Amino acid sequence: MKSMFSYAAGDIMIKIFGILLVPITTRLLSVSDYGIMSLFSALAGFIIVIQFAGMDSALPAFLAVKDSKEKDSVLKTALLPVSWVMLLSLPLWGLLLVFGRVELETYFKTSLAVLIFSGLFSFSVYPFFYWLLYNLRFLNLSSEFIKLNTANVIGVKIIFILCALFTKMRLLLYFVISIISTLLLTLYSWRKFFSGRIEPAAFKPDLLKKMFIYGLPLLPAGLAYSSMVYVDRFMIAGFLSTAALGAYALALTMSTTVNIMHGWFTLAWSPYLIELISTRPVTEYNKRINSVLAMISSAMLAVAAIGIVLSVYLVRIFASAEYHEAAYIFPLLSVWASLNAAHVVANCGIIISKKSNYSLPVILAGLILNILLNIILIPKFKAQGAALALVGGEFLIVMLWLGLTNLVLKSASIKLFSFLPQFALAFVLALLFSFNTGFMGISFLGKLAIGLAVSSLIILYGYLFIKKEDGHVIIRIREEIKKLGVKFSHVQSQDRPQI
Repeated sequence: MKSMFSYAAGDIMIKIFGILLVPITTRLLSVSDYGIMSLFSALAGFIIVIQFAGMDSALPAFLAVKDSKEKDSVLKTALLPVSWVMLLSLPLWGLLLVFGRVELETYFKTSLAVLIFSGLFSFSVYPFFYWLLYNLRFLNLSSEFIKLNTANVIGVKIIFILCALFTKMRLLLYFVISIISTLLLTLYSWRKFFSGRIEPAAFKPDLLKKMFIYGLPLLPAGLAYSSMVYVDRFMIAGFLSTAALGAYALALTMSTTVNIMHGWFTLAWSPYLIELISTRPVTEYNKRINSVLAMISSAMLAVAAIGIVLSVYLVRIFASAEYHEAAYIFPLLSVWASLNAAHVVANCGIIISKKSNYSLPVILAGLILNILLNIILIPKFKAQGAALALVGGEFLIVMLWLGLTNLVLKSASIKLFSFLPQFALAFVLALLFSFNTGFMGISFLGKLAIGLAVSSLIILYGYLFIKKEDGHVIIRIREEIKKLGVKFSHVQSQDRPQI
């Protein structure tokens, strides 16, 4: 539990510092350069899934042993194929640059030097560092994980900001600094945490075979989900430009303000669900699941509603005028971020029934719809169309999970109206502010009034649903608020000077 809160605190800190640095980085980088960074980030995220070859799924399962020597064998055995795949990725990228240089420069709209260094970072340096970080999580080294991750994410950006003032080749500079910093952090983490544990004798071919048998069948689902998350960026760059992707990437970054709540919820939900289904009767945990779904959907969509109406002002804070299109993209992406939390709850059916074979077809269905909508909507609505496609794909996944859980697996009874009315209100508001420029012309106070009204309706509906579904939750929340009030009053009385 302590490590869970450590990871949560570290994640929140990285996201907050990241948000604070965005207004500086977006003013140092052109909107096109920002789009290219996002494109390589998406490419790295997708390639990493292939490079890990299912070892990321096998590692936690095979590390569940008491003997430290067996753990060392698992670490060494998993590291070898991952390392070889990463090393082979570099010559493959080199061949692409030799034989497809013109096509790559045209697609990415950047120089050969940027392609070389960005490829080196995205396909080799960063994946290896990420793998070591992933290992630290399962070695119960949470504080070291947080320090290294913070240094990598925040440290690189701070160094870049300081150095960018002295050159105009800022995108190339960013990747050079990223490579040097990540290599140094990789060397440090390897020497401190892994060099003494991983010896040549620890490698076991039989163990490698078992890990591949376990991990490879899970690879297609990982690829499908990565494609679902990243396909919109590739299609925006292909159909439109890297400048359009830059505005889209900024809108994604801004939606992090909603995703912060989502991150906390994701960390808490799985342990809570496991405890719930193991200690409560079916009727009670059904009520609690519906209440949780209504609560998280209402909270996140209420926050999203305020962000939607104030998107123009948020973009002005976050970036320069050339990023102004992000104001019309952010509303839909904030709804998508909120809908993703409903996805986490809706797929509880496979956890309760222990049947994971439905994951791949469900994610594939969302991915296919997402791609089709991108093809149809991007040429007509530009980057807003990609955001709408992402919402459509995620919505289909949620609905399929609900259908499977309720009708096929019959492992839980999740009510559609626990989240649908709140989603509908926020989605309509997002559509109005994304596609109707007249709404953007409303005064600040007028927008704020609309946002507060919709947000209040969402919270009110969620409150009434929870009260009807599981009144004990409302009572417990009131009791906790009263306790906080008593503690606050007690602190105030202690701080008040004596006469």
